[in-house]
Amino acid sequence: MLDKAVGAAFCASAAILASVLAGGDGLCENAGTSAAAEPAERARIEALVAELGSHSWRDRAAAEEGLFKAGAGAAAALEACASGKPQSPAALRARRLIGLFRWRIHPARADLELLMEGFGDRPLLSRMAAIFELEKLCDAPAMDVLEAIAAGDASARVRAYAAAAMRRAGFRLGGGRGDVLAVLNSKGCAHLGKGEYADALAMFDEMLRISPGNSTALYNKACAYSRMKEADRAFEFLKKAIDVGFADRDHIAADRDFDNIRDDPRFKEILDALARE
Repeated sequence: MLDKAVGAAFCASAAILASVLAGGDGLCENAGTSAAAEPAERARIEALVAELGSHSWRDRAAAEEGLFKAGAGAAAALEACASGKPQSPAALRARRLIGLFRWRIHPARADLELLMEGFGDRPLLSRMAAIFELEKLCDAPAMDVLEAIAAGDASARVRAYAAAAMRRAGFRLGGGRGDVLAVLNSKGCAHLGKGEYADALAMFDEMLRISPGNSTALYNKACAYSRMKEADRAFEFLKKAIDVGFADRDHIAADRDFDNIRDDPRFKEILDALARE
């Protein structure tokens, strides 16, 4: 899995990208090429953009990597490519990259790309569900996406939710025991996503062995049992997670892992109780 050092952050829209190149304000800073790029650097970026039309997968992947590292300095060339011949393969790939860079997603992270596809046009709860999935990934690239959402989403509620998710994930990515818990949680969630429930539960149980009463592990066990359609066990662990401090009602309401128990009266009772607190 790629780490945070793979490239610089990109800004949140085509207009902001262009603004950065012109010296204006943007949602992020370029860690690669400056707005006043030297002619040689501009030529290098234009050559990378041209490679987006290559028939070689390796050449295209190398070009995407280089453009990601170039930062906001690549924005003008990508915009020109995207608008020049709109239906050409290079233009289609340039538009894809602009969309990815809006959320600071590396082109190789297909999981993040799928998670964020059409994000801005989704209803509120669907966006919150995506934020929750990013938090569960709990790795540096997912944190970059959360940061972009916290900085640029149109909804103040979604921005605040993303910021809170960043704080929780950042705590789990902290030093010492937190690193171990973060690794176990990441592995458990990966197993959960693949439907490997026994393996997922083993990871969450190991978290509880290291950190008894860990609210994340208890919550994720509830998610696993819900997916397994074991409603009683799902509610048992969801209540345990809430008892030890997991009180984010919006988080619970948006979580698709609970679709199998969402219509159970106990689920509404839990949400109602949290709303009164």
